[in-house]
Amino acid sequence: MISYVLPIFDVVWAPVSAYLVTRLYKGNVGKVGGIISFLEEAIPGLDFFPTFTLVWLYEYKWKKEK
Repeated sequence: MISYVLPIFDVVWAPVSAYLVTRLYKGNVGKVGGIISFLEEAIPGLDFFPTFTLVWLYEYKWKKEK
């Protein structure tokens, strides 16, 4: 929520967010999630997009079992 008050905080949070997603989810899921997370945080106005939640849902609920 701080990025709504101080938009400059997104410059710091975008790479941190991308790094966290790539560390939490291995492989292509983490890479794609990290890119989406970085873009979502870096582009003003997209902070409402729940990146971490959607990546978690994909990884544990929606992904097909092999």
